[in-house]
Amino acid sequence: MLFMPKSVRGLKIDYPELNDYEELKALDRKSLWFVWLYACKSSPYFDIDKKSEREIVELCVNTCGMRFDDPAKREKFLDRNFPEKIQAAIPIMNSFEPSVRMLAKLSAIRSLENVKKMTSLTLDEHGNHVQFLDKDGNIDFNKKKQYMSMVMDKEKKIGEIIQKAEQGYGLSIAKKGGNKNLDDNGWTFLETFHQNH
Repeated sequence: MLFMPKSVRGLKIDYPELNDYEELKALDRKSLWFVWLYACKSSPYFDIDKKSEREIVELCVNTCGMRFDDPAKREKFLDRNFPEKIQAAIPIMNSFEPSVRMLAKLSAIRSLENVKKMTSLTLDEHGNHVQFLDKDGNIDFNKKKQYMSMVMDKEKKIGEIIQKAEQGYGLSIAKKGGNKNLDDNGWTFLETFHQNH
């Protein structure tokens, strides 16, 4: 799932990259959670069959715990007359593609594996390897130097690749089917806790 709530601290804490978008950064915790519930393609309420748009908005409002100081404001909100900040944030949240982000995450993991493979020669006691030999069986110091340069480059770049792979591009694993940790709505314990706070 993309940008699935992980803590009661809010999505901007769970996923700092959301702060890169002014429209999302401008929202308070509950408003951003509403936008995620309503507009994110990974939200459990994004593609609900047999519910009107108003019912979906109401589900999202109730789940995120939004409060209105006036019943008329709530009615207006349920009819999708959202405040400007929420209107501006909805298309941003809706533009995120879970499948594209999954491909990017997998690519980062593959890059990490490839870098490891390419820089993991087992050297002999003199620091040599058969790949450093020229056609006559002598050590080609240019090949050795290139390899050492590649290893040094790895040390600089591997941190960036690990960070990309670990960040997960906003993705979290959602367990489906037969999971005792999910409630009747399909929410995990953590999500239910988040919902009630």
